[in-house]
Amino acid sequence: KDAYAVFDLNTKNILDKVTKANFNFDSLSKMFSDDGNDTSFKKATTEWNDIKTSGIDLDQPIMGFVKTGGSIMSGQASAFGFVMALKDASAFEKYLKNKNATREIKKGENYSYMALEEDFIAGWNDNVVIFAAKHAGSFSPGTYSTGEGTLTQQMLTTLFTQKESESINSVDGFNKMVKNSGDMAFFINADNQPANPLLGMTKFSDLTKGSYAIGTASFDDGKITFSFTSHSSDAVKNLVEKYPSKSVNLNDIDKYPSKIEALIAANFDPRLLTGVLKFLGVDELANNTLQQNNFGFTIDDVVKIFQGDITLIGSDFGVTTKTISSYNGYQLPQPVTTNVPQYKLLFNAGVADKKSYNKVAGSMEEKGWMVDNNGQYEIPGLASAGFTLKVTDKNFYIASSPELLQQYESGAPGKSSLPADIRSKINGKSGAFYIDINQILQAVPASGSEEDMLVLDKSKALFKDIVATFDASKGGESSGQMELRLMNDKENSLSAMLHFVLDIGKYEKSRHHKMDDSPLGDSTSTLPPTPSK
Repeated sequence: KDAYAVFDLNTKNILDKVTKANFNFDSLSKMFSDDGNDTSFKKATTEWNDIKTSGIDLDQPIMGFVKTGGSIMSGQASAFGFVMALKDASAFEKYLKNKNATREIKKGENYSYMALEEDFIAGWNDNVVIFAAKHAGSFSPGTYSTGEGTLTQQMLTTLFTQKESESINSVDGFNKMVKNSGDMAFFINADNQPANPLLGMTKFSDLTKGSYAIGTASFDDGKITFSFTSHSSDAVKNLVEKYPSKSVNLNDIDKYPSKIEALIAANFDPRLLTGVLKFLGVDELANNTLQQNNFGFTIDDVVKIFQGDITLIGSDFGVTTKTISSYNGYQLPQPVTTNVPQYKLLFNAGVADKKSYNKVAGSMEEKGWMVDNNGQYEIPGLASAGFTLKVTDKNFYIASSPELLQQYESGAPGKSSLPADIRSKINGKSGAFYIDINQILQAVPASGSEEDMLVLDKSKALFKDIVATFDASKGGESSGQMELRLMNDKENSLSAMLHFVLDIGKYEKSRHHKMDDSPLGDSTSTLPPTPSK
C-alpha cells in the first residue's frame, strides 16, 4: 500500500504478439551473443528455457514495485522488486537450487526464501514469488549470505503476512490501472513520493496529497499507444476549476505558411500560476524579490500580459552547406565550409494586456536586457541569432526570420498544413504535441558509413510520426493519449520494433567486424611513431 510506483507487464499479451510475429527467444538472444564465442548465446537460450519450466506462470502479469521511506534517525531506505504468479512451487525450488547450488533455502513465517546476488532475495509460497531488495545505507542488519534478518527479508515477511487492507489492492488508483487493458501499465502514488525536507516546510505537499497517475502502453497494429490519467489533489482541483483550460487555437495553426513538421500547442489560464503561488504562500516573497532587485513590475503584471494560448511551430528542417568566415566575432584564418541545420520556427502567444507588456519590457530595458528599437522592444541575444521578436496588441511573436513572420501575419486561416487526421485529433484538446518523424528523417543527408546509411534507411521505412493530446481537467482528473505511428499500419508495432532491433544489431556486428579486421585491430601491428609537439 505504501509503494510509490507499481508496474504491470502483461506477459501473456506480449508473448502472444511475439509468437504471431514469428519471433522466438533464440533469434533475440543470438543477436546479442558473441560470434567468436557462442557461449553467451547458449547461456541465454538455456536460461530462457529454464524459466519456462521454472514453475513461474508466464500467463499471468509480472508486477514490479518501487518504494521509499525512512527517517532522519534511521536513514532513507529504498526498496524495489518483482511479483510473479507461481503454478508449481516445487518446480520453482528446483530451479533456484540448480542456479544457486551453494545457497540455503530458509523458512519464514509462512513462506520460503533464498538469498541471491546483489542483495536480492527470492521469497515464495504456493502461489506467488517475490524477487526483492531493500537498501538503507549503512543501516544493514542481518546475514547477507543467507538473507536472514536483513531489511529485504523483513520486508518479505511483511508482504507475505499483510492483510488485504494493507496491500496495494486497497488503493483506488491501482484498481483503475488493473482494469485498463494494455500490454504494460504503471501506477504512481504521489502520497508515497520521496520526501523533500525543503518542500515539506511549505504547503507543496497539499498540492500532491491524494493525487496519483496511471498509464498504459499497447503495441497495436501500426502504432504504439500510450494512455494516461492523473487524479489531482483537492487543492489542485479547486485551482483548475477556478482557472480552467480551453481548446487549442486552430486558427493560429492553420495560418502557418509551410507544411508543419513539429508542433506544440496549449491553451490555459495564466492566472493558474499566480493561484499556485498564492496557495503556497510565496507570492509576496516573489514580488518582494523583484522589488529588491529594482524590477518595476510584479508577477501579476507578467501574468496579465498573456491570454494563455501558445503555439510553437517548426518546418523545413534540413541541412544546408554554409561557408563561415567568422565565429563569435572572431575572424577565422580562412573560410570554412560546413553542413549546418536549417529550419523555420515560429512562436505565437495571445496578448491580453499590451500595457502590462510595455511595463515589463520597459523595466527590462532599464536592466539592459531589452532594447527599444523605434517602439518595438528587442532581445539582443535573439536578434544576433537571427530571430525576430514582435509584439502587437493581440500577439507576441518570435520567428526565425522576418519573412516567415510576415507570411504568417498576412496569412488567413484556410486549408491547414497539418495532416487532416492530426488536426482532427488536436481539435478540442487543451494541449497537443506533434512531430513528423519521417519527414525530418528524409532531410538527413546521405553521409557516413554504410551501416549508418542502412540504419537511416530502416528508420525511414519504420517511423511515421508521433502525436500526443491532452484533455482539459474535469472533476479533478486529466487524461491524455500519445501515439507513435509507424509507416506500415498493417503490421503489429511490437513485431516491427523487434525486426528493427534485430536489423540494427546485425549492422552493429558488421561495424565491429570491420573494426576488428582493420590493421589497428591487430595487436601485432606496429603503430606509427608519435608526432613531435
